[in-house]
Amino acid sequence: MRLIPGVAAILFASIGVAGQREALGVGMAAPAGLAAEAAERPFLVAAVAQGMGDAAVVQEIKSVGTGPQAAAQEAKSVMREPSRKQRRRKPRMAEVPLGSPVAAQAIPQTTDKTAAQAAVREVPKSAAPVKLLAGESLKAEDDEADPFSSSKPRSAAQKTEESDPFAVPKPGAATAEAQPVPATKPTPEAKPAKGGKRYAMAPIRWAARVSETFGLLRESRTETGSSGAAPFSMLTRKRTFTNIQTAEMKLSSYVMQPYIALVNGGIGVLSSKENTGTVTTSNGVSGGNVRSGNRDNKLFGNGALSLFARSRFPFTASFAVTDSRAGQELGGEETTIKSLNLQQNYRPVIGPSRYSLGYQLNTTAAQRAGSYSYSALNGSYSTKLGSEQDQPLYSSVRRTVSKSRQGGGLTTDILSAQHTYLPPDSLLSLKSHANFTRTGQEDDGQQGGGARARFLQLSSVASWQPEDEEVPLFLTGTGRYFRAVTSAQGSESANTNISGNVSAFYDASTNLKLNADASVTRSLSRVSSDLITTQSGSATYRSDNIKMGNKSSYFWTANGGATNQTGGQFTGGTGFNPRAFAGIGHILSGPLDFSFLGKTVPRYSIGQDASINLPMSENAARITERVGMLRNSAGLSNTIGGERMSGSVSATVTDTKVYGGLNAGHTRTVAVNIGGQGQQPIYEGYGAKVDAKMETTRAQDGRMQTSGALAGTYAKYNIFGVRGLRYRGQLDITARSAASTNAASTTAYKPLAYALDQHLSYRIGQNEARLTAFLDDKNGVKHASLFLQLRAWRTLGN
Repeated sequence: MRLIPGVAAILFASIGVAGQREALGVGMAAPAGLAAEAAERPFLVAAVAQGMGDAAVVQEIKSVGTGPQAAAQEAKSVMREPSRKQRRRKPRMAEVPLGSPVAAQAIPQTTDKTAAQAAVREVPKSAAPVKLLAGESLKAEDDEADPFSSSKPRSAAQKTEESDPFAVPKPGAATAEAQPVPATKPTPEAKPAKGGKRYAMAPIRWAARVSETFGLLRESRTETGSSGAAPFSMLTRKRTFTNIQTAEMKLSSYVMQPYIALVNGGIGVLSSKENTGTVTTSNGVSGGNVRSGNRDNKLFGNGALSLFARSRFPFTASFAVTDSRAGQELGGEETTIKSLNLQQNYRPVIGPSRYSLGYQLNTTAAQRAGSYSYSALNGSYSTKLGSEQDQPLYSSVRRTVSKSRQGGGLTTDILSAQHTYLPPDSLLSLKSHANFTRTGQEDDGQQGGGARARFLQLSSVASWQPEDEEVPLFLTGTGRYFRAVTSAQGSESANTNISGNVSAFYDASTNLKLNADASVTRSLSRVSSDLITTQSGSATYRSDNIKMGNKSSYFWTANGGATNQTGGQFTGGTGFNPRAFAGIGHILSGPLDFSFLGKTVPRYSIGQDASINLPMSENAARITERVGMLRNSAGLSNTIGGERMSGSVSATVTDTKVYGGLNAGHTRTVAVNIGGQGQQPIYEGYGAKVDAKMETTRAQDGRMQTSGALAGTYAKYNIFGVRGLRYRGQLDITARSAASTNAASTTAYKPLAYALDQHLSYRIGQNEARLTAFLDDKNGVKHASLFLQLRAWRTLGN
């Protein structure tokens, strides 16, 4: 009898399923959705099998259940959580434990299977769901177990199938293993047998880099001045050739999980050779000194460790050894820096408290500047007080130690605390601060044990305003205690100051402002004692803008007040010292009727103000006499704005005359300020900025004193359309008239000081050429250098 291949496959599959049900003795459970569908449509759907005869593969089979059986299967399925809730992904970098669904798929099965069983087992993943054994999970095939997830209750069938791979074999185990396995294989969705966890090293990100650098430096230094009555000059020329090779590798990974520990670091080796030739000429006498240095090999690198970064007690540690010659830019001085940083933070489970403890160590070694070390120990504590936790409290302690290889050092201890009090039912705020500082300086060349100092400061600032917004009053009060004790070369001095201040500000209107202030200060020392009090009050008025013409506006201002001071050595220490002051001024400003470059309209400003300060008693008159001032000013300004360019230009002329006092006289000042900047996209444009200022003053004796400053930067990208070719320059100029310089200094002959720094670089791929030129003349010292650097590097890794 010849059977159609598709029908034969269906018959064999039905026989195989029935045999499995008899062998296992358990009811086949189908998902609730399939059970309901089977009850509604009791018919069998079979796809046309591919292949011939026994090699046919059934692609899709849907089981048919009777009504009561389907209802029972649906009830069992409802009690089981949906597969989307059971899904629990394994952490990305965790290893797949032995016995997981993925591992189960990789274990070959050697059990005997019939053709029908093979046809059923070879159903693709895309086929409709088949019936599962009772207690089996509905987890998808691509789900992976989490080795760190908490244990969950399992069904009795699962517990029966679990086995301990490290348990001692029981009698009869070999016989049980020799028995044939039931003619079924758990589907990929079934939960595997429990097994041991396998661990492996986490993936490592790495990168390696090697570089070769050639550098040629030519520099000259000229110093001019005078030694006694005879002038002198010294010229030093230096030529240096440098060759540096570096090799560096960086690694980063983690331990167990990224939230457990993160590690990264790198190590490199540097090999350099430097040849230097120096020629010195002093007052016409020259000498030469050529020095050829040997090759210098050094190690550099860094490392960092972060433990429990997302926990309540994260810890970080890092160290680094850097060499300036291993950077992208070569400098004229070799500098090596070693640093170590440790930081531990802690946060309790409940409460707003925070704790922190850190340590820093830094050692710097430079050819010219010498070597020094710096270490610091830091600790801090913060919390929030009050029933509503609305009173922040912060305290910290810090100890630093700085030492120099040449001898001497400085030790500093700082203890500080801050507290803020903000009542919820008032507009009062109180901020308190306490600080204690102790310093000690040691100098090997100084006798007497160096210098010591202690400082203690306590201060509080309170501010209050009425809750009624109709009362625009603002009160501020401060209290301060300060004590300083210093000792040097066997002598000690101590000073204590206790002070308090109260000020009030009343915003009467948009035009009128009132202010009052009072303070008292008690000063104590071992040789004197003083009590100083001050009182002041003032009023300021500014009128509304008055329109003049079409676009101009005019306003005037007035102010007046009185001050008084008692006590103090400067004021004679007795009696009152009242003074009164008053002032008035007015300003007219607006745009001009013409445009600048057809785009912007300049603005003008004309102003005049006068003030007077009068002593109100004989004691005050002995200190300072009556002082009056009259000032006239005029200015012109213009602003240019755009997407790629902006700038401003302003010129001001001021004429000031002072009557009485130490600064009596007549001065005129002309000031010009120019500022601007422009930019275009980095691949096709430039960037520029310039600031200029000039000021001319005429003194009482008729001498003119002129000073000016200019600072500008310019950068050009892709010069001549060549991508990677860049230029950057910076110019600083400071000028002043020779009459304003000190004739005894070298700058009396060189009133102009300037510095020009230029960089030209070209980079293509991992190759770079750089030319740096520097020229400056400051304080009688000229310095010029030209540095050519050729550098190539190669990078590998991820």
